[in-house]
Amino acid sequence: MKANYSIKPNFIVSGTFGYGGYGKFNYGVGLFANLGKGFVVYAGSNNLEGFIAPKKACGQSAYISLVKNFK
Repeated sequence: MKANYSIKPNFIVSGTFGYGGYGKFNYGVGLFANLGKGFVVYAGSNNLEGFIAPKKACGQSAYISLVKNFK
């Protein structure tokens, strides 16, 4: 399940929640920023539970990507 919140037209925060995989529950947060001139940055994690409670959770993840759209 994913929810998005637009802070500004070019800056969005998203939260994710899921069930399954190596752990029973997983949750995360992501950021989206439109930098202009076709550049977009995505950053976040789909497995925050591993960073918050590493002795009880199994997964950790993080991602960052830079996208250039050509029109």
